[in-house]
Amino acid sequence: MVQTKDTPAEQPEAEAAATAAAERKAAILAEKAAKHARSLPPGVDLTPYGTAASGKRKG
Repeated sequence: MVQTKDTPAEQPEAEAAATAAAERKAAILAEKAAKHARSLPPGVDLTPYGTAASGKRKG
């Protein structure tokens, strides 16, 4: 964030807005991850590469 000398009063508001936006984004991503985890069959894990642990390749 760039701070200017003319608008010191706007800085806390902008910071609060950025924090709120980051929290909303984190909540949305957590919800998407939970939905994806529920859609997998029981016992299937995801590797760090995003493919099913069964050994099948995506594509």
